[in-house]
Amino acid sequence: MATKKNVSINNFEESLKKLETIIQKMEEGECSLDEAFSIFEEGVCISKKCSKLLEDYERKIMIVKEKKIDGSSSSKRASSEQLDFF
Repeated sequence: MATKKNVSINNFEESLKKLETIIQKMEEGECSLDEAFSIFEEGVCISKKCSKLLEDYERKIMIVKEKKIDGSSSSKRASSEQLDFF
C-alpha cells in the first residue's frame, strides 16, 4: 500500500504544471500500475491543496471587497492572519 507523500506547493502555477505533467505521464500509459497509482495519489494531493489555495484566495478577496465597499473600520473581520497573503 502506498504511503501519502507530503507534497510541497510553492505556488499555484507551479502546482498546475506538476498536475499537467502527472496527467501526461498517466495518459502515456508507460508506467507500471504501482507507479501510476503513486503519481495518481500525488496528483490528488496537489489538486486538493490547489483547491484549498483557491478557496483561501476567494475568501481573502471577499474580505477585501467588503472592506472596500464599507469604507469604514467596522469590518474588523479582516484580521492580519486572514489577509496575510503577501
